[in-house]
Amino acid sequence: MRSKGISILAVCTVLAVALAAWSVYWRATSHALPPAPATLFANLMAQVNDVAKVAVASAEGSFTVVKGEDGTWSMAEKSGYPVTYETVKQAVVGLANLRPLEPKTAQPERHGKIKLRDPREDGEAGQKGVLLRLANRNNEEIAALIVGKTRSIQTKDRDGWYYVRRPAEAQAWLAAARLEVWEKPTSWLDGETVRIDRKRIRAAANRRPNGEAVEISRPTPEQTDFKVDNLPEGEKMIHETVANGLGSALGYMSFEDVDRADAIDFSDSVVATFRTFDGLVVTVKVIEREDKHWAHFSATFDPAEVSLDAVSEDDRKKMKSEDEVRAEAERINRRFAPWAYDVPQYKAVDLTVPMSRLAAPEKPGAS
Repeated sequence: MRSKGISILAVCTVLAVALAAWSVYWRATSHALPPAPATLFANLMAQVNDVAKVAVASAEGSFTVVKGEDGTWSMAEKSGYPVTYETVKQAVVGLANLRPLEPKTAQPERHGKIKLRDPREDGEAGQKGVLLRLANRNNEEIAALIVGKTRSIQTKDRDGWYYVRRPAEAQAWLAAARLEVWEKPTSWLDGETVRIDRKRIRAAANRRPNGEAVEISRPTPEQTDFKVDNLPEGEKMIHETVANGLGSALGYMSFEDVDRADAIDFSDSVVATFRTFDGLVVTVKVIEREDKHWAHFSATFDPAEVSLDAVSEDDRKKMKSEDEVRAEAERINRRFAPWAYDVPQYKAVDLTVPMSRLAAPEKPGAS
């Protein structure tokens, strides 16, 4: 009897151990994270040429970049303003090369901690990611991804690490790619602007609707500082460099927003004019509307403005021929004249500087 009891106890022990092992295995496998796939979008690289639309949505809003029949890209919400091809290419190829490193949470209530909430849904803005959706010309989706927090920024030699997930799936991933997520529309726009080398500028002026004007010039490019030509009687320049802001205004130009030129009323604008030693004349209209400083650019070639006699041989190399200036003016009008640009306030100040900022009454008895 005792031997039989020991046998039964042994069998029960074996069964208990087996059941415990099975329980551990079941819990492990039922809660195991899925293996990382080689890529989240296996067929995207083969379809990159089919991508004709990139839709971007974030907590800040949404916009759409579309491919024209001629292969150029533009932004629908900005009246078709040109978009930088490299920015589109980087986004599309970045998604195609996205490499999942390891699975993360699949619990929707935890998505907000790594900014993977869908931006199209209600919720705190700080918990939402940036949704990129790629589609073909028929608006058929090719790929879509929500990009959340950046774990590690990309460098010259290493991909960035990002928390991502596909919108239709709860599973989040830590993935690697060379992927810049631009959630602001202006970051996609072609940033090229009208820029004229300061060496070329001979004279500049601005005129207000009430007739008040500022006129500045210099005889040669070697003279660094511009002089005010129409100083009021009894006044002098505040200092020697005070007119250089206006004279250098076209040396570097940027913008913060863009609209169709015919959407902005420039009838009461300040009109600035720039004349180069090689005959280019650029006209800039500037007006303030709702805390934005809108500028409109146009250009022409005027042979009467060519003034190269006093220009040194070295500086003549920085000038352009008549044919080149004509082509430059035509391109400015073709590329920029259809648009109005919201320029930074400091640039608007340079373009519209009044005489009161340049000159002051001479002190009695001053030489």
